[in-house]
Amino acid sequence: MNQILDLIRKRFDVKPEPITFFEKEWVLEQCADDAISRNFKEMQEKYHVGEQYEWFALLARHLDQKLESAVVHQYHGKVEDAVSGEGMFSPVDSPLKNYEFLSKAGEPVQDSIFQNILFPVIDLTKKDEERIAREKGWMEIMNLTWFCFNPRNGEPCGVCGPCDDAMHTGMKWRLPPAARKRNRLMSYYRFRGKVKKILRRFFPQSS
Repeated sequence: MNQILDLIRKRFDVKPEPITFFEKEWVLEQCADDAISRNFKEMQEKYHVGEQYEWFALLARHLDQKLESAVVHQYHGKVEDAVSGEGMFSPVDSPLKNYEFLSKAGEPVQDSIFQNILFPVIDLTKKDEERIAREKGWMEIMNLTWFCFNPRNGEPCGVCGPCDDAMHTGMKWRLPPAARKRNRLMSYYRFRGKVKKILRRFFPQSS
């Protein structure tokens, strides 16, 4: 993120604000909210949304502000499925295009993990974002963006959810050859990962 901000400062006549980083453990401990966490568990069980949406929701309520999420439109997108199943995306009345989550009746949903999340690019696809970046000459910036949950030697793993999304949404060029190969063998690598977690649970490494 700091590399991206430095490049933006050099290329454009803007002064972006510094980023405040929050540790996941701090958010879970200091921003705890039972109602939000219960809603997250329901959304995870029904729609398999990523655990980061619990963190976003807890932090947004703790800070009492709206947070933007760069979720894009894609086939069987988990967040899209969750929003469509529980309510709808509704345009926000503001100078900049944005969308918020409302119930099917058009009302805010109390204690939803999406209550304080805005979706400015939900009507774009990953390929739309790539096209815009190429047209505007922003590819140098786009190539600094990150998506992998479990990088290997500083490169995308090819096995996590975001890597798998990239492989199947026209963005596989963002994965190195080794990651593409692992993606083809994803079932094996995910099974191996589960076995490793079980082994670590019963045979923890000595300190």
